[in-house]
Amino acid sequence: MTLPDAPARRLATTEFEENLVVLAGAGTGKTALLVERLVTAIGAGIASVHEIAAITFTEKAAGELRERTALGLERLRRLARGDIPLDLQEAADRAFVHLTEERSAAAEEIADRALLALAGMDRIPASPWTPASIFMPCSRRRGRRT
Repeated sequence: MTLPDAPARRLATTEFEENLVVLAGAGTGKTALLVERLVTAIGAGIASVHEIAAITFTEKAAGELRERTALGLERLRRLARGDIPLDLQEAADRAFVHLTEERSAAAEEIADRALLALAGMDRIPASPWTPASIFMPCSRRRGRRT
């Protein structure tokens, strides 16, 4: 089944010249799209985990994004090593195909970048940035001034 917004999703996961904001309803695949975008960017060497800002509305969503990104990176690493078969229903698998076929990335480089990113994620504090965590301290400070 091809989604009506498939071309927009494809651009969102493979083009990195501009930042991306994803606005969509619950259950529409926002997290899967962002995971694919992050895994593709990291696999291509466009960004490291320390250069990515992914802001969610809830801490639960931030935790899910972090977990699914780590799982995607691990899957990308295993695909690049030839340890598992390709399944295009998976975000990491679509990223792998894009990286190897359209960006001509070497599998060994992809595997190395994924492993480095996974190690980097382990060093990033698990305190997500959400609108509440950013704006609540600001509103508290403002409240003290009055």
